[in-house]
Amino acid sequence: MRGVALSCRYQLPQHFGPNTSERDLVNFFDKAISRVILKHAHLHIGLIGQNTNRPRWILLDSLNLADHIQWCTIKGNSVDFEKECLSRHRQLLDAKFTNPSTTPGWKIQVLRPEGARFVEVLFVFNHTNLDGISALIFHRDLLQSLRDNLQADGNGLENRVLKLPPGSAGRLCPPPENLTGFPVDPRVMRKFLQDEARMRSAGYPKQPAQANWTPITAAPFKTQFRSITISSQLVSELVTICRHHGTTLTGLFHGIALVSLAFLLEPSTASAFTSQTAMDLRRFLPSRHPLYPWYEPSIAISNYVTMLSHAFGEDLVAQIRALSPPEGAVEKLPTGALLDLVWTSACKVRRDIKDKLQMGTRNDMVGFAQGVEDWRAQLKEEARKPRSVSWVVSNLGPIDGSPKRRSSAEPANGTGWAITGAKFVLCANVVAAALNISVVSVRDGDLAVTCSWQDCVIDSELADEFVTELEKWLKYIPVSAQRSNAESKPI
Repeated sequence: MRGVALSCRYQLPQHFGPNTSERDLVNFFDKAISRVILKHAHLHIGLIGQNTNRPRWILLDSLNLADHIQWCTIKGNSVDFEKECLSRHRQLLDAKFTNPSTTPGWKIQVLRPEGARFVEVLFVFNHTNLDGISALIFHRDLLQSLRDNLQADGNGLENRVLKLPPGSAGRLCPPPENLTGFPVDPRVMRKFLQDEARMRSAGYPKQPAQANWTPITAAPFKTQFRSITISSQLVSELVTICRHHGTTLTGLFHGIALVSLAFLLEPSTASAFTSQTAMDLRRFLPSRHPLYPWYEPSIAISNYVTMLSHAFGEDLVAQIRALSPPEGAVEKLPTGALLDLVWTSACKVRRDIKDKLQMGTRNDMVGFAQGVEDWRAQLKEEARKPRSVSWVVSNLGPIDGSPKRRSSAEPANGTGWAITGAKFVLCANVVAAALNISVVSVRDGDLAVTCSWQDCVIDSELADEFVTELEKWLKYIPVSAQRSNAESKPI
């Protein structure tokens, strides 16, 4: 895995008109971003020993923003701008982060359409350094820094070179295992060591729920992705319907993905499925730890992600396939029975997540990781085994694009800095899930859904059909609910 991207569209305040020079905008942004960098130690550290079993962070003396922040003014119409945004995403997702010992693992591209009152800020980061919630926090803090409008605050910034304070390493976010325990039941740990950590690829058994339909291949390494947008009105309806069925949007994405793949793949290659949900560990980490009294997990930029697996057995998948529309059928809208199985699967995922929240850090992947002596050798061995996971859902939730003013000096909402749109994209991961479903929204705004995969490992036609099915279901479910409500009303 190389890059992860969270881009946000920033509305410019009224005093930054279409004729504002790029130099003025660059200077303003540099100061705002510098304040965010100085606030979070993980944004100004390097990594040494990455090719050893004991990599470690190193504090940097300075940071040249010109090496990390690139500006580009895009000429043409809105279609041209969107095409350029797409192209930049593709370039940055697969680009390697070079010189990690002297540069932090993140980059920014700011795209400005000529004559428009907004910019697209594309924040790309190395997943070794940060996670998706970190990117969300970065954009949240950048928005506030822009709104603070501290023009006179230089932050040690001169000629786009930011001098870093020598004591900032003392505020480096600690690893999760330094903050709380990650106990693993002895029986569960023995099974993990026997079946996963110490099992050689030659003897690794194939199981029905593995993603045998898409074998692991290291090359070529190229990310493909497709995005869809769900309107704010439909999102509101979907959330209400999910609550009515006792699940969430995350659960619904799993249910739709299951039904879609069951129809797209042959039973002989996929009779059962395993999926995963990316979960944020911050909820389990304590504030003001005795060794880190300054630490607050809700604002911590680091890598605190864990994975929760979900299994969908052969019986359930067979029930879904039994409801497939006949070949050549004109009407291919889902049946009520099929929709019921979507909700059954979505509720199962919700129960899995609820159980995980109740268990906390017990039997978590961080605890299992401590039983692996050589992770580099472990990953090489993983690449020779069957792929375990067919898809993963990573839902960042909403970002508040128009937070309340902290003082009367800030412009009123609607006239100042604001985030009006967002897109979240994961690059391909050779040994992990075959399909990455990334979800983000701006509060009370549209929902952006992106599906990414490794080129040549998954057929693009199949992946395109999968994304089409996701969109079809997300738009069909509210219509189906309205129809059911109308039919249930007395005449």
